[in-house]
Amino acid sequence: MDVYSFLSSPYTQNPSSDTIPEIIQESNADSQFNGILPADYAAKIICVLSQQVDRLFEDAALKLNLRSLCSFLMALCKASKAQLFKTTDGCKDNKRFWWRRSKPRENEMNVLLLARLGEVMLKCVKSGRPLIHIMGVRKYLTYFLFMAFFE
Repeated sequence: MDVYSFLSSPYTQNPSSDTIPEIIQESNADSQFNGILPADYAAKIICVLSQQVDRLFEDAALKLNLRSLCSFLMALCKASKAQLFKTTDGCKDNKRFWWRRSKPRENEMNVLLLARLGEVMLKCVKSGRPLIHIMGVRKYLTYFLFMAFFE
């Protein structure tokens, strides 16, 4: 069974109409599997959630006004900084996790928010926003990238 065939790109006009409660209801997990969701339905739910996250970032880049967009990007920069500069052993030292060769990161499957930050900025530039919006957003991103590089 191909569980990914129902997906469409988050940028299309006809997003998937399946909702998480509908998928759970369709799975009959309560009656057939003692409340445990089968793997194919869990994969569908993860795909729907992933599409919703993609849509959130796209809508933020395209629909927010300048003040809201700047607030959104400042929060995203703060979360990205926390993600980039966390330590692998939990102690508060200045060693960045990508410089530590003693502990592999195979158990962490996090997507860097830095990539999302770049996608939002590119979407803002390509969306036809006024130049003043691009300049306003750029000052926050420039400061974040400067501090991330030299910290």
